[in-house]
Amino acid sequence: MSQKERDTYFAAVKTLMKAEGNGPSAYDKMVKYHIDAKDFAHGNGYFLSWHRAYLRQFEIELQKIDESICLPYWNWSLDSQAPEACSVFTNDYYGGNGDSQSGCVTTGAFAGWKPYYPEPHCLKRKYAYGDNLGSYQSIEGMNKLVTSASKYEDFGQTIENNGHGHVHVSIGGDMEEMHSPNDPLFWLHHGYIDYTWAIWQAKKGTDFGGRAKDGSKCTKDTVMQGLNYKAGDVLDYRQLCYEYQNLDPGKLVPPSLPPPSVTPGTKPVVVPIPNDDKTHSCSDRSSLSDLRYPQPTTKKFCEMNGLDYAKVQQCEKEFVETCYKKLNNLKGFVSPCSLLKRPDLAKPYVAPGKEVYIDVAGLGRVKYNPISNEATQVVANVAYVVKEVAPDYDKVDPKEVEAVVGAQAFTDSATTANVTQAGSPARKETAGLVLGLAGVLYNLVF
Repeated sequence: MSQKERDTYFAAVKTLMKAEGNGPSAYDKMVKYHIDAKDFAHGNGYFLSWHRAYLRQFEIELQKIDESICLPYWNWSLDSQAPEACSVFTNDYYGGNGDSQSGCVTTGAFAGWKPYYPEPHCLKRKYAYGDNLGSYQSIEGMNKLVTSASKYEDFGQTIENNGHGHVHVSIGGDMEEMHSPNDPLFWLHHGYIDYTWAIWQAKKGTDFGGRAKDGSKCTKDTVMQGLNYKAGDVLDYRQLCYEYQNLDPGKLVPPSLPPPSVTPGTKPVVVPIPNDDKTHSCSDRSSLSDLRYPQPTTKKFCEMNGLDYAKVQQCEKEFVETCYKKLNNLKGFVSPCSLLKRPDLAKPYVAPGKEVYIDVAGLGRVKYNPISNEATQVVANVAYVVKEVAPDYDKVDPKEVEAVVGAQAFTDSATTANVTQAGSPARKETAGLVLGLAGVLYNLVF
């Protein structure tokens, strides 16, 4: 988003947050809808439809303040390997972790915000791993999620069990509770969930089904609790006066790098990958190449959302086995999400004298000790050295990737990753901009 667009959006949200007297603000009342719909909107077939209606209602409230506003979303799958280092958590956007003592957010556009529910308090965040967030589903994981579900019920359960919760629990604080909309990050996160549903719908249509909390069948005539929509009203998002310009997660274009300073012919030490490898941990940043396993959802979060914790664990385990382990062992595969492809995200974790790794499938682990004072220069050096020892490392057969994650296309350089492609939007009214990678825009059209 441009500075002007960002300022306009943030100003409207802050206007909603202003209360008259000591009571709840209009924003607080929106949070209360989510709290009251705890059982209706989570852990059952209405999860996606209720939250789509909820997002649209919030956008309407913002448009009452400024009709040009479109609700943005954050494609966190592209920032999945080190989300805490992405632009969303900078001072120009939403700020970072809460204070180490109080948990209060003191940076970013909403520093000092004091939500009303469940009782007045400061906006809180508590990253799952100190200064690091747990990693999320990568673009490959989301591809697999979208292409592996043939029915609405299966898709809804999978994305709630194995994608949605990762973001909530890794950010912590208010985001880990039923009053999670207290944190304005909530709208970005659920905007991406809705976008992913739209991608699935582009492939499968507006199928609807599943079971409600009481075991009854979900119906299109059911009114979304607290909101003036029926389930059938939101199945075609275009009927809600917004349109995704294209159903494509966008292009990942790493920033330009300086030329490598490593002496030509320098060979790194190559050692076997140890059996007790920890570089795939969702909190570990030492591997620049392999995908990390996503943040596990906690038992507390599952119970609060009416999810079967054992089933969630099993779903997460299956994804690790059938997606991440296979990709990490696929010779030549480098995800566009990997830190090797994202020097902007790698920069805080790569410093002179600090050992980093590149895991080369079929070869071993390249251990490299940076010699440059520039973190981006270090990443460039690492890529250069790895190609010296494994020239075919970045030349994967796209069909092998498709066999794992169902992706339609991965280019040789892994700079694009399309989930699916949709036609031109039927209607264009106001253009909105999506948050995410620095310098990369993903457009929504309303």
